[in-house]
Amino acid sequence: MSGAEVTDFELVEGPVGARLTASSATSASIDWHPTSQQTGPQLFDVAARRGTTEVRQRFSVEVQCPQLTPQSSCGCSQAEGVLAALGLALLLRRRRRYSHSMVAGGFDEMS
Repeated sequence: MSGAEVTDFELVEGPVGARLTASSATSASIDWHPTSQQTGPQLFDVAARRGTTEVRQRFSVEVQCPQLTPQSSCGCSQAEGVLAALGLALLLRRRRRYSHSMVAGGFDEMS
């Protein structure tokens, strides 16, 4: 197609949410923002018509959305992490003392 005649553009096929807008008499653009459910190959079929002449272009766009995982720290640099480590150390120490008293011949827990 050549010349300055007005071209009629059409998005014959495309993913949900895609729209084609004529930018001028001879060009158009596609606006589309894929959702997280629109991953993988997305097929587009665009037609341009001028008079009785039609040209079609089919193409595919591969959409990849990264897997987002919540970031959490180990707690080592936070006060809660220090308190948890201290609580664990006290629990282990208490358990060790309880174990020693059992070996000595009784179930008397040392406090």
